[in-house]
Amino acid sequence: MAQMTYQIILSTDGKHTVIVTGDNQGEMQAANAWAKATYEGIVERYGLKNGIKPLSGGQPVSSNTEEAPICQVHQVPMVLMNGRKGPFYSCHERMDDGSFCTYRPPKTA
Repeated sequence: MAQMTYQIILSTDGKHTVIVTGDNQGEMQAANAWAKATYEGIVERYGLKNGIKPLSGGQPVSSNTEEAPICQVHQVPMVLMNGRKGPFYSCHERMDDGSFCTYRPPKTA
């Protein structure tokens, strides 16, 4: 009997991975199709590091790092989020105590 192993890795930095291994070539073709569809679903829902998909309700709405402000605490591009009160930029890095960064860029006129 063939052994198939499925592994899904969701990463906070947007480098998601879907891995399928097995010893039956015929079953691997179907498993690869499943892995591709699963990966595309993950990207659709969670986005990628440099290409976050638009979502609503507290999810990233853009990842245009050319225009995104830089977090003054972590020196990384911030992510445009859609919150209850409208869009805002957020740093997704963690502080030394484990909490998320609370830096917000100054509002532009």
